[in-house]
Amino acid sequence: MSAENMEVGWLRSQDSEVVHLYRDGQDQYGEQMLEYRGRTELLKDDITNGRVSLRIRDVRPTDDGQYKCYFQSSASYKDALLELQVADLGSAPAISVEGHQDGGIRVVCQSSGWYPEPKAQWRDHQGQLLPSASEEISPEANGLFQTEIATVITEESNQKVFCCVRNPRLDQERESAISIAGQCPSVPHMDRLSHCRHERRVLIIVSPIYWPGPSRC
Repeated sequence: MSAENMEVGWLRSQDSEVVHLYRDGQDQYGEQMLEYRGRTELLKDDITNGRVSLRIRDVRPTDDGQYKCYFQSSASYKDALLELQVADLGSAPAISVEGHQDGGIRVVCQSSGWYPEPKAQWRDHQGQLLPSASEEISPEANGLFQTEIATVITEESNQKVFCCVRNPRLDQERESAISIAGQCPSVPHMDRLSHCRHERRVLIIVSPIYWPGPSRC
């Protein structure tokens, strides 16, 4: 039936605050929650058949959650619940080299702009999980999340490795790779250790004059 002369509302179901309200044939923006003002639109092209849609622009993590939609007239009232799940695929992982640790080379992977909290992993070229040396997920000012995960690449695992960050809600991930060429055991004078980065390939360069005996790099 036509809803042109009905009251149509969208509420946050837990506290019944107004997300968008249509009454007396027009939108009632003055009754909206502050955080939704200027961001909603009721699509009424099919309102004569009792069908309307709510458009939310500039979606934020705080929009995540349960909503209630209702139709009300002088003779009837009907409502329904909807679960809105917000998700954001963050930035491509950025990999950096921090130096030697525990007989290997410590590499760190960072990525930001995820929602909800992402899952980060290191994998070898065969897809097998590598142990992480540290892992941290922290909130950003905009409500999104950033992640940082480190691993130590040893001589035994001297090969291309991949940092993978996945959004579990979208079941999608972003991935970056790094290759270590010329890895050496830990010895004094590591202050001469330097690294250069070209796209996603990292070369570890050590000045051979500081190594006792023949250089292994």
